[in-house]
Amino acid sequence: MARRSEIDMTDALGSGPVIDVQVGLQKAAVADLVTKGLPVPPTVAIRMQVDTGATNCVLVPSVIKALALQPVSRGTASSPNAHNVPVLMYAVTLYTPVGSFEETVMAVVLPGQNIQGLIGRTLLQAGCFTYDGKKSSFVLEF
Repeated sequence: MARRSEIDMTDALGSGPVIDVQVGLQKAAVADLVTKGLPVPPTVAIRMQVDTGATNCVLVPSVIKALALQPVSRGTASSPNAHNVPVLMYAVTLYTPVGSFEETVMAVVLPGQNIQGLIGRTLLQAGCFTYDGKKSSFVLEF
């Protein structure tokens, strides 16, 4: 059964479709640390913007550092100002109002924004995102 969450946007033109998310390690990484008797870093609370123009999910480097993550691969990122910029990719779990999702995310600086990440199409392709400007709300359903 799909999980659905309608979220009010307090500042539709400013911040747009933003949700509060907890970011943590993927299950396999948690199990590995527990087996080794090592501490598991707590999840990090952040704000992420739904971005249908972003291919991948993105986290700012400070979130990656707080979780002490190691890169799992390399990728490239493009924006209106730069193309094919090399980036590191990290394995995380995103705990959202509509469920938890294991994702490989890019570490990218998001200057001048009041968010710490982007929810891109790698996650959105598994669900439905509806933006209702008249009601100043959006719906995520997975």
